[in-house]
Amino acid sequence: MVLWLAPTLRRTLVTNWRNGNFLIGAGALGVATSAAMAWDEHRRDQKAAALGEVRMALTQLGQDEKKLRQQQENKPKFSDRKPQFSATIVRRVDTVAAFDGPLALTDVVAGQKVQVLEADCGPEKGYHEVRNASGEGLYPKAYIEPDIPRRRTTEDDSEDDAPASSG
Repeated sequence: MVLWLAPTLRRTLVTNWRNGNFLIGAGALGVATSAAMAWDEHRRDQKAAALGEVRMALTQLGQDEKKLRQQQENKPKFSDRKPQFSATIVRRVDTVAAFDGPLALTDVVAGQKVQVLEADCGPEKGYHEVRNASGEGLYPKAYIEPDIPRRRTTEDDSEDDAPASSG
């Protein structure tokens, strides 16, 4: 069998060489390789363009965030409102209590002096709006002790001022 295969293979190769089939095959292989390389280059260019757009968008986003941060830093931290009274932070809010919203005053320590700008405000009137060295915000009134006890209401005052009745 092997003896029959060798002359047949040789005859086929010689015939194909003479009529140009090898050259046509080599040309077709060259065209296919060239097309594959062109397609690969086209895909690389598309990826590079997409990455360029993403980089540009990220750069723009970073610039926008930087502008926003600068605007917030330039914005005054304190209002010009007069404080109603001064007080002391008795206890810091536990970090588990999730007291960290945008209106909350979080940079406080126990024993720190604050100025109360508005008393009994916020949800269920359970907060005071206070100011300290780091900013302004809401703080639970249960954790704030006024430096000078405030008068409660005018009704309480009228009872204290009334003369004792003899009877």
